[in-house]
Amino acid sequence: MRTGVESRRGFIKRIFVFLIITSLAFVYIAPGTNGDIGVSNDPPSWVDIFVDDHNGMIMVHVSLKDLNGWNDIYNVTLVVLDGHGDEICNITYKQYNSLDSTIAVIDWVENVGSYWNEDESYYEPVDIAPWNPDNAIDSVGLNVTFALYPFSGEVIKIDAYDMREARCGYQGPFSADYEIAPVWDGEDVVIPIGISAICALIGALFIVMKRMKSNKMARLIERGGK
Repeated sequence: MRTGVESRRGFIKRIFVFLIITSLAFVYIAPGTNGDIGVSNDPPSWVDIFVDDHNGMIMVHVSLKDLNGWNDIYNVTLVVLDGHGDEICNITYKQYNSLDSTIAVIDWVENVGSYWNEDESYYEPVDIAPWNPDNAIDSVGLNVTFALYPFSGEVIKIDAYDMREARCGYQGPFSADYEIAPVWDGEDVVIPIGISAICALIGALFIVMKRMKSNKMARLIERGGK
């Protein structure tokens, strides 16, 4: 005849196995987009960001990746603020006219200021190892370079959105002498379902281990009282 403690241990083991199977199912069964790349709504993320001077121009180089393919990126916006926090430059690199568009139409829009140099600005899809598998339809990396006529600013802000409005953002000093380290600013970023499942599994494992430890202590106390 099984004791109450043994029954609880068996129940915890069954819960443990169920959580593992469920988490793995979320990671591997989640449908991907763009076919051969096979990633579920991966948000854009920074690879590199830096500012330099080139032929008298200020060049803002932005490198990012999206595991659903470079053409899953909706837009990239560069904003420069003055010392009072006011926008003095706002330029958007757009790949689609709207979120409902299915055909990419590359466009650059200078929303604020008159510093953008169209001839020197450019974009380039690139392969990024190890995220670009051999059977990928599209490159997952995108380099966007904003060429600006010289002007003074204090803060640079860069935002990138994909076609599902998942976002990555950066904010830091605006200086050609400062190499910007890509940093997530903590807002509006969609976590891929695989990462969510792993986080949930880790949390569940912690709870299970804590309960098993509590049960072990209870058994020791029970034995000591006899």
